[in-house]
Amino acid sequence: MRVDGLDKGLSVDTRGAFGYGGGFGRIAFGHNRFGFYSKYSGIYQKHYRYGESYISKMKFYRPTNPQTETQQAWRSVFANGHIAWRALTNSQKDVYRLRAKYQRKTGFNIFMSEYLNENKI
Repeated sequence: MRVDGLDKGLSVDTRGAFGYGGGFGRIAFGHNRFGFYSKYSGIYQKHYRYGESYISKMKFYRPTNPQTETQQAWRSVFANGHIAWRALTNSQKDVYRLRAKYQRKTGFNIFMSEYLNENKI
């Protein structure tokens, strides 16, 4: 759903969850307490079309995290890949960064894609 004409005072660059948080600092206490009753609460995204940006509001949903065995196995493989990237020297990382320059990616993304392909479950 496209949102036009938001009231003044809202951020021009609005992204992510919007409304009152249900937490304190970095601690979250369950679900959002006040945001459901605000007409501005929800999940907003900034999109670009034909060189112009516009803000759209997504349909509200609660994400799920089933934590299946396969999901947990992939998470451990990804964590091991991240540890392997951090163990590389700067000269080894520069090889990936040079390759990434021509692919519009980062060196980390190229390393991780190769690491995950080598360690398929």
